[in-house]
Amino acid sequence: MKKILLSLVLFTLSCVYGFAQDDFVLGADMGWLTQYESSGKKFYDRAGEERECMSIMADYGITAQRIRVWVDPSKHGGWCDKNDVLKKALRAKELGQEVMIDFHYSDWWADPAKQNIPDAWKNLSFKKMKKALADHTIDVLTLLKQNGVSPRWVQVGNETSGGMLWPMGKLPDNPKKYAGFIRAGYDAVKSVFPEALVLVHLDNGFDNKLYNYNLDIIKKYGGKFDMIGMSIYPYWSMKDGREPTAEKTINDCITNINLVARKYGVDVMITETGFEVDEAHPEVMERGRDQLRMLIKKCRTLTFGRCRGVFYWEPECRPSQYKLGAFTEDGHPTVIMNGFMEHDPEPIPVKMVEPVVPETIIVSTDHQLYTHAEMMQDLDSLALCFPDIISVCVADTTYEGRAIPFVRFGAKDAPYRFLVSSTIHAREYINVQLVLAMLEYYARGYKTLKCDGVPVSELFDSVAIDILPMINPDGVAIAQQGADGAVRPETKDWVKSVVQKGMSHERIKANGNGVDLNRNFGNGFGKGYMAASAKSFEYYSGPSPYSEIESQMLMRITRENDYLCFLNYHSKGNNVYYGCMNADAEVNGAARSIANLVKRFTGYPLYGEKSSVPNGSWADEVEVRYKRPSVTIEVGTVTPVPISQFPGIYSKNLPLWPALCMKLLKEKK
Repeated sequence: MKKILLSLVLFTLSCVYGFAQDDFVLGADMGWLTQYESSGKKFYDRAGEERECMSIMADYGITAQRIRVWVDPSKHGGWCDKNDVLKKALRAKELGQEVMIDFHYSDWWADPAKQNIPDAWKNLSFKKMKKALADHTIDVLTLLKQNGVSPRWVQVGNETSGGMLWPMGKLPDNPKKYAGFIRAGYDAVKSVFPEALVLVHLDNGFDNKLYNYNLDIIKKYGGKFDMIGMSIYPYWSMKDGREPTAEKTINDCITNINLVARKYGVDVMITETGFEVDEAHPEVMERGRDQLRMLIKKCRTLTFGRCRGVFYWEPECRPSQYKLGAFTEDGHPTVIMNGFMEHDPEPIPVKMVEPVVPETIIVSTDHQLYTHAEMMQDLDSLALCFPDIISVCVADTTYEGRAIPFVRFGAKDAPYRFLVSSTIHAREYINVQLVLAMLEYYARGYKTLKCDGVPVSELFDSVAIDILPMINPDGVAIAQQGADGAVRPETKDWVKSVVQKGMSHERIKANGNGVDLNRNFGNGFGKGYMAASAKSFEYYSGPSPYSEIESQMLMRITRENDYLCFLNYHSKGNNVYYGCMNADAEVNGAARSIANLVKRFTGYPLYGEKSSVPNGSWADEVEVRYKRPSVTIEVGTVTPVPISQFPGIYSKNLPLWPALCMKLLKEKK
């Protein structure tokens, strides 16, 4: 197997682990509201009662208002000037809703087709234009502050995909000036509201190339932002021929959220979306409801906590003015609005999964010391090459500052999952290559491989796999490099002391604190054979159960996901352990059944629950605490396992994942 070097973006290590989060914002941009009210337009709730529109939105779970600001809209009726903004912001505050301020930096609409300089700024130099932008930002925000409104978010520019304040800040002509405007807006916001999150807002949220291009320019030339704002409109992306379906548009947007959040180290907000209202064709609005529901659900559950909310653009508008609102012409909410309340995951019906043997070209399997940095780059490459079926985030960061990656493979909204863990012990890093090579194999053969005649794509669409390929990256670095692999002085000193006592650093199982992570859990903590009483290359349980970052991370992931079972890759022995002495008989029976499946493919002998004495291990923990079957596969004949043994290990273990998916599905029927 060969390694092809891909010029892909390296991992950003600042991702924070999270899945469906409580602090997920549902918002609305209702900039036309005061203008509508002044012309006598009425609004009605679901019961047909006339009501104030922001309060109607609250009935649907809307907790935030996005309010646009124009510099001098006097030629356009005066709406959306700072005084109109204040009126709407105060109404939102009275309802307990949060506020996002959207600076257009224009006298009227600013969007990808136009970014017109305000009339009063037209003859200014670049330096004076930045000052005018900053002064305007401070003026509006100070007015809000004086009236007790503190925006949580502030956009500096609206859909600035092609730059802003044209032609001075237009891309690609004047990248430095564009970035300079963004920085001027950022600094102005922070001078009034230091805690506010400053957004850069671009359109076409499905277009990763656009975001890389624009945001790289901002970063390169000194611009700043705390969050990325995205517009995503499946209607327009399909109409423009950019995307074939609404679902593809949304899925590509989710992929882009994961990629840019990881690359730039910030969260993302969907600041604009909308779906077609066609009162003559109710099915159109039914589709809109379903698409809104899908977008919200996937943003909440498939972005590892990096997407912080979804704002609907002008839901209250009349379709005769703009057809992607969510109300009827006479002011009643359409079924689209129900999408705000109906976004829980839905089961995917199980269909049935075809063999080509694609070559592994990303994950290197031809050298011994497969490092943490190499793994991170390979994971980023896999996520970029297979964005529909592989997503990656950082589950946590170790004491030494290394990322512990978390991978999701298969359908992102699969109804069932199991967890694959690897390299909880430092010297067992051969398993990182094993699980990632298997991951790449099935990603490349997703639409062509079969398991017993069933397409693997449909198996993984129903039973997806979460993977922790390197639980103990600090220990791996030490096992591979000795004290040179440590970062903290105390870690270096400990490693040197181990070596001075005659133990090779290559034999270290522990993490950077000298704790054997596979003895740090509650079930049998501090017990078992050859227990160490202090930092050691192996067998030290730690000062208390779950004392280590890595152990806490494993527990958190398990609590937040209802896994059907656990597969744990260890070295050495070419055997399989399952069950636990003090686990329920039903759990042990389920583990025994999975272990027999492993044996069918690998031929490894089995060691069951009667031989598993509780000693604080991870596998026993999940069986006793969470009552889920857990099976540990020991590969290789020595540790560290020489890379020469990899082909045999790989070929024996390769069929296991889809076969286990099939087994779990049959049991669920």
